[in-house]
Amino acid sequence: DGVTECAPANCSGDSICGGTTIDDGQCTPCGTGQVWWPCNIAGECYCKSLAPDPTPAPTPSPVATDQPTPSPVGAEGEAEGDDEDGGDEDGGDGDGGDGDGGGPSSSSGGSSSSSSSGFSSGGTGFSGPAIPVPTVGPDGVDPSVLEGLYVMDAHVAANKIVLARELLTPRPNPASRTAAPVHFTYGDFRSALHKMATTPVDGMVFYLGDEVERAYGLVNIAAFLAQSAVDSTLRGGCDEENVDTVGGVLPASNACGQYGMSYQDMTCPEGQEEYQCDVDPTMRMTADDRGSGPGPFYCGPATDYGGFTGHWDYVTGGEVRDGSAMPNGAGREDVEGCCWWGRGSIQLRGVCSYGRLNHFLGKKAHDDGRPSLFPEIDFCRNPQAICSDESYPDLGWVAGLFRWITDVQPYDSGEGWSYMRALVDFVDGGMIDNSFVHAVSGIVGQGCHAPPCEGYEEFDGAERMATFVRTLEILGLRPRAAAAGRRGRRLGEGLEWDFVVGGGLDSWSL
Repeated sequence: DGVTECAPANCSGDSICGGTTIDDGQCTPCGTGQVWWPCNIAGECYCKSLAPDPTPAPTPSPVATDQPTPSPVGAEGEAEGDDEDGGDEDGGDGDGGDGDGGGPSSSSGGSSSSSSSGFSSGGTGFSGPAIPVPTVGPDGVDPSVLEGLYVMDAHVAANKIVLARELLTPRPNPASRTAAPVHFTYGDFRSALHKMATTPVDGMVFYLGDEVERAYGLVNIAAFLAQSAVDSTLRGGCDEENVDTVGGVLPASNACGQYGMSYQDMTCPEGQEEYQCDVDPTMRMTADDRGSGPGPFYCGPATDYGGFTGHWDYVTGGEVRDGSAMPNGAGREDVEGCCWWGRGSIQLRGVCSYGRLNHFLGKKAHDDGRPSLFPEIDFCRNPQAICSDESYPDLGWVAGLFRWITDVQPYDSGEGWSYMRALVDFVDGGMIDNSFVHAVSGIVGQGCHAPPCEGYEEFDGAERMATFVRTLEILGLRPRAAAAGRRGRRLGEGLEWDFVVGGGLDSWSL
């Protein structure tokens, strides 16, 4: 069909790519008679019909299937096989796939910031004041959600080389003689996205856009990836770093909380106390050591280290205790019960967040007889599993997506600002309102959309803004101001935006 050939590593037989269907054993995990989808990454196969075919059938993509797959956005002039993506073995691109597909159902159960869907059934965009709701119905995930997932999946895969190189490959650290390990790979991101777009968390899933406007879903992915890049992927680490200087030094007690926060005191709101983890003063844990920068966080009883902790010393390359306590910004002088530092692509912090993860996806869900992605992991007893459990290499991504689903997508200030409303307004407004990015950074970093929140200023704001803009470009989206006068698609109130593939402009019905 004119798309990338199946990778020999995961397909067998002599004529796998000669037709549009496959047989058992030819391209796992596809089954007999399922529609073939490009096998473009070693060890992976896209299988279009894992879910029942939606009715009506999806509209074919306006990109003709007899054309070669476009090169990744931003990779003009680069060899298609150039593989520096931090985890993928083949540089082949995914097909554009179907231009339309169903999005998450707008049935009951959702965000405090939501109402029923207000998208037109066949128009060009959002109509009316309602906002999309990233929920699932009472019987589970609507098949249209899976259709939307394949549309997003194929598009993101088409740009995976540049995405992996620029967002997932750790930056060089001058203080280290060796390159930082690649903890977050594209393949693991794809695996986690599939899980969290189809696994309800209190009725919510990761939002992939409406069946008419996939741009909302792409921008949601871009916002998530940009925040992940600054929080973790470009650092090469899954655990929170010690970065909050107090009195000119980095206290070891920053494990208990940085920038004035106290992670073990970040409990669940009234009525949700059952979710949170109990603080165990005897718990001992150490973050993964990346081999550069300040030493990893650790926690343990005060009796393990003489009652108080010291500070990191770059000269000796270790912790210094000079006989006096070195408190963090909140006054904490030890790390007893302080095992709740940030972990994941977008970092989960505090006893409430870890407890909710355990309740919905971990051992607590399994013990209660509910479906669980990680039935044997008790995140209240072993929060470090997010970064260290080799059985689930995508767990760091899952934790980040979980935080996005529970903290970002349902965010509503109660004063007229909600994330989902702002997402729609940002896209409909031509993707040029920088306040959207700053607001998301505030939610991720401090828990409110308009820092300072409880006195905490937004940190890394400029880097988060620049990374988000670049992520939009990598995924093929150009702000209206950057493409004035060029061909685009009308959206919302007559505003234009451009969908870009392989460095060129093309109309695309997302």
